[in-house]
Amino acid sequence: MSCLDNLCMNCMKNKGDNKVCPFCGYDNLDKQPIDCLKKGTVLQEKYVVGKVAYRNGESICYIGYNIRQKEKIYIKEYFPLDICTRDINNLRVIIKKDHENDFSFYMDEFLVYFRNLAKMRDLYAIESVYDIFGCNCTSYAICEAIDGIKLSRLIEKNEKPIDWEIAKTIFMPVLTALDKLSKANIYHLGISPETLVIGKDGRMYITNFAVNSVRQYGIFSNCELFKGCAAPEQYVKDDKPSEKADIYGFSASLFFTLVGVFPKPGNERKEDDRLLIPIKTLKTIPPYVVSAIARGLNINEKARTQTFEKLREELTETSALHICEQDEDLIRSSNKDNRKLTNFLGISVAFIVSFIALIVLWNAYSNYSYLGADEVKESSISNLRSDDGMEEKINVPDLTNINFNDAKSLGETTGNYKLLLSERIFNDDVKEGCIISQTPKSGENISKGSNIIVSISKGPKMQKLPQIEGLTLPEASFALSKAGLLPVKVEEYSDTILEGRVIGYSGHSVGDLLEHGEEVTIIVSKGKNKD
Repeated sequence: MSCLDNLCMNCMKNKGDNKVCPFCGYDNLDKQPIDCLKKGTVLQEKYVVGKVAYRNGESICYIGYNIRQKEKIYIKEYFPLDICTRDINNLRVIIKKDHENDFSFYMDEFLVYFRNLAKMRDLYAIESVYDIFGCNCTSYAICEAIDGIKLSRLIEKNEKPIDWEIAKTIFMPVLTALDKLSKANIYHLGISPETLVIGKDGRMYITNFAVNSVRQYGIFSNCELFKGCAAPEQYVKDDKPSEKADIYGFSASLFFTLVGVFPKPGNERKEDDRLLIPIKTLKTIPPYVVSAIARGLNINEKARTQTFEKLREELTETSALHICEQDEDLIRSSNKDNRKLTNFLGISVAFIVSFIALIVLWNAYSNYSYLGADEVKESSISNLRSDDGMEEKINVPDLTNINFNDAKSLGETTGNYKLLLSERIFNDDVKEGCIISQTPKSGENISKGSNIIVSISKGPKMQKLPQIEGLTLPEASFALSKAGLLPVKVEEYSDTILEGRVIGYSGHSVGDLLEHGEEVTIIVSKGKNKD
């Protein structure tokens, strides 16, 4: 019996001979939907297909297992339900009549999107793409499986909103990642507490990436719009959502985290755009944060905060002095016809400015029980908890150009701060392993023991092509992926290189310098030509 026979098709742990997994409780006899790949199907001789995790109009996402790396993964299969079906006697996808062009068009979109996303795998706050390939007359993307808990579930189990001092330390790295993605013209369009996951390392991750067309009304019948977080323009068929739609989703998710309820769905807010906040909750949120969220949730796309870079600026304390008159209508003062929202009050930005001093006096430190979720009880997120009473303040030191491990050790020794790594970035000027930038910046005042979010250098962006001749395809792919390059396979006959072994590069030589993220074609031997 193969060890794969004992894999749980949900958690991918060894369940032994049990039908019901002792780890996750999944009944492995449960049937897979008839139009999906069967559980236990092996793709590319290394990826085991498990149960369906979710599906949308564009694809089916399966829980999976990487046989060689021995780890849980996600397998995204391009399968637009409107225009294709499956031959139930085998794995092959069949295109419905007269939809060949549509199938090809949207598959190209799928491939381009996930290839571009694969180039961003160094961003720590995103679900990474490991592999992309074609088989069964369709295409697949292999993605990282983040071990953690959805933000929505965490807040549900916590039974109360999260304090801003905690929220900002987990949201800011995500904001940084979204800024990088947007600058590369990659949009998620589904940012919500359902797609934001708190990992066991205490960081927040963006998951469940999908092509833009599936998150816009009217293209696929089964479009994926997350209620309360989808921007108004995503409900318009001919509109083209952009970075501003992700800003809306991010702001809605932050609103939910701090307030405990969602804004009304974007298509309904055109009738009534009020944002209602409980008074007792309002006093725990800094006025500049409320103002920044309100601008990020503006139903007018042109009046909304335009970039993540600008949103970051607005979510910092220095922006509190720059609340503009144009914000007055963003949060309206009204509680009419809201009987279920007893003690809720819509507060205008102008009202907030008038009572900043009063709100500051109300802002006592909360003692939230943040670790209500069993899934993250081992997480370092407990370090993000704020303490009762007055806190000692320190000036943020300048950590740039200092080795990350040295700076981290210094912070732990003195107790002044804790370092939280946001991302690793290629940089020609800063030595590998050293800090490039930090938030908060040096000279700002923070509470002693607070987190400082940093990005560190990966050294030069240009990478040398390694020696791969004679290696197996997985060995060569690993060497290139480690260098941040995307391997593409072609096959040729060879009289000297054994079948399945690498002959070399196509169009390049060992030692050539290539930019991180570039595709590299490697030639794999088909053995001797017997003709």
